[in-house]
Amino acid sequence: MEMLFVIILIVVIYMIANSGQHGGQATTEHKANTNNSQYKSQHSGQVITDYKYVEREYVGRVGEEITKAIVSKIKECEYILTNLYIPTVKGETTEIDLVAFTNRGLLVLETKNYSGTIYGDENSDKWFASVYNQNNYFYNPLKQNTTHIKYLDKAVALNIPIYSIIVFSNRCSLEHLPNSFNDVYICQMSTLRNTIKEIFDENPACVPSLVLSTVHNRLEKFARSSTEVIRKHKEYVSNKY
Repeated sequence: MEMLFVIILIVVIYMIANSGQHGGQATTEHKANTNNSQYKSQHSGQVITDYKYVEREYVGRVGEEITKAIVSKIKECEYILTNLYIPTVKGETTEIDLVAFTNRGLLVLETKNYSGTIYGDENSDKWFASVYNQNNYFYNPLKQNTTHIKYLDKAVALNIPIYSIIVFSNRCSLEHLPNSFNDVYICQMSTLRNTIKEIFDENPACVPSLVLSTVHNRLEKFARSSTEVIRKHKEYVSNKY
C-alpha cells in the first residue's frame, strides 16, 4: 500500500510540474497558467501561488483515494459515498470524506494523510504532526468528525448507529496518542480493515438492506453537490482556518 501511495504521488507531482507545458488542461481541479506559474482552483476561484497548498490538496486526495480503495474491498460495505457536503447552519456545509453503509450502521471516515509523529488528545482544538522538529498543526479530527456525524444524523433522520473512524497514513507514528478515545476509532491505513472488523465483532447486525438503500438514496445528493456549493465550502474553511 505504501508503494501504491508513492507511485500515485509521483504521478500527481509530475502532472502538476508538467501541466502548463503542453497547452492542455492541468487537471479537473486546477488549471495551470504558463505565464506566472499560478494555479486557479475551479472550486474556489482562488488563484494559488503557494505550491505547498497545491501539494497538500493532492496529498489529501491521494490519502482519501487509498482509504476508499481499502473500504471498497470489504464486502460488508453495501454502499460507499465520498465527499459529501452536508448542510449545517446559515447556508454552510461540512464535508465528509467517506461514508460506508453496513448492516451495523454507517461508518464515517476522516482521512489524515500526514507524515511524522502525531500529537493530540480529545479536548485540544488543534493536533499537530511533528516532522524534523517542525510542527504542522491541524484541527482536532475527533471534533471534526463529531461535527460531521451531528449533521449527517440530521440528514439521515433515522435512528441507526453511526461510527466515527479516523484514518492516518502508514507514514506517521501514533505512539504518542492516548491508547483509547470515547466513541471513536483511530487507526492507520494498514489496520483499517481490522478496525472495521472490530466494529463488526463488537456490534450486532441491526440495519436491514432496505433501510440502507433508503438512507443511501437520501444522502446520495450530497455527494453530487454543485460547483457553487463546493466553492462556498472551501471559501468558508479557508477563512475559518
